[in-house]
Amino acid sequence: MRPVLVACLGILLGCGNNPSQPGAGSTAPTPGPAGAPAPDAGLPDAGPPATSGGDAGATPDAGSPGSGGGVVDAGTAADAGTTASECDGLAPEQVGAPNGRHTMQANRVDCSAAVNAYGVLALQMGNTLEPENSAVHFVGPDGTVRSQTPQGTHSFLLGRFSMFEGIGYSGGPGPGTLKWAPQSWDDHGHLVSMGPSRDGSPWVVEDPLGGMTVLVRGGAAAVENYDERGNLRWHVQLAPVLTAIGVFVVDRIGNTFVTADSAKFDKSVVAQWIDHDGNATPAFQLLGPQHEWNHLEGNAIVRVGSGLFVRSDDWWQLESMSTQLAAPPAWFIAGQTFAMYMVRNGRAYGVISAPSGADCTATVEVVTASGKSCGKATFSAGPGGCYAASASIGYDGTFVQRVPPPDGVCSGGVCACTWHWWTGFFQ
Repeated sequence: MRPVLVACLGILLGCGNNPSQPGAGSTAPTPGPAGAPAPDAGLPDAGPPATSGGDAGATPDAGSPGSGGGVVDAGTAADAGTTASECDGLAPEQVGAPNGRHTMQANRVDCSAAVNAYGVLALQMGNTLEPENSAVHFVGPDGTVRSQTPQGTHSFLLGRFSMFEGIGYSGGPGPGTLKWAPQSWDDHGHLVSMGPSRDGSPWVVEDPLGGMTVLVRGGAAAVENYDERGNLRWHVQLAPVLTAIGVFVVDRIGNTFVTADSAKFDKSVVAQWIDHDGNATPAFQLLGPQHEWNHLEGNAIVRVGSGLFVRSDDWWQLESMSTQLAAPPAWFIAGQTFAMYMVRNGRAYGVISAPSGADCTATVEVVTASGKSCGKATFSAGPGGCYAASASIGYDGTFVQRVPPPDGVCSGGVCACTWHWWTGFFQ
């Protein structure tokens, strides 16, 4: 197997560059309501992202075309050097036709998708400008629409076990007018809980042990953890030496890690851990002065098992709750921009290549924690602009792919987001 090339990539099915604002998206590990997804390391899950990754395959596909335009490479010994025991139960099956498809329309939008453990999708379009016609559609695995929120619902939701949880927005988009509140929904689109409306700028990631973790910015930065029904578990204020945040992530055993520019303003990197019970370590210097500010280049990838891969000028790895970086394994080499998700109940990585070709085909390679390939599957989004053919792997292993919009679909300000998906494919 060729070395995996890894770099920062937003991780839901969206676009934009600011995780804190609806309709703006994210290039950080986790988005705002219009952005790309957040790292999920759920112990029972097959998906959400480790955060970013690379193309881990070098040999031609060995599979035959599926009815959905996909193929599978089973991962030969020559390609990956794997043993039967290491890849047992990990190799992808043949790709067939998608299980469902759904389209939404709104004005000047960003698109995102979340999947819970039962394969139910929360498909989201975000728009805080007039007309405010953002909405969330709750869709069953077969494409049946279960419910739709009223137009003007500005939410960014994550797929959890049986629920969806995230942030609801109100007001905006002017400075000082946008407010947010934690919220949870059931998989039939009923609002289960809504917390108090607040100022500030939230950044949301999944808690792999259940619920979500929120970085609250605007004033003194703090981290909050919520259960799946939106109940606050704990609130921890970060050390003041952490200024502009670069990394915010929760590893697979539930420990939260934050990196930031140092208050010395010398481009050094400071960090802090918070365990799953809300106990924070003292802040510590992770790295000396770098070439770039951490809030601009910081990134992290959740490792299989526990701990993280962490990026500043270079990539490193870090054990959970440790303060000492170590060199990453030989197969993990920083390079190009691809996405990496947890698959097979958290036992392997699903490495998604950037879409390419006439049908905007994405290849997903299943890679073990040791960097060995267990095979590849390809999924065709269809013709169009491949920049819009983003993809993700959901909580239950569902592969969700955005279908490129046809030319002129945004004429008059009305845009469409269309997704199709393969339910539980990487479970």
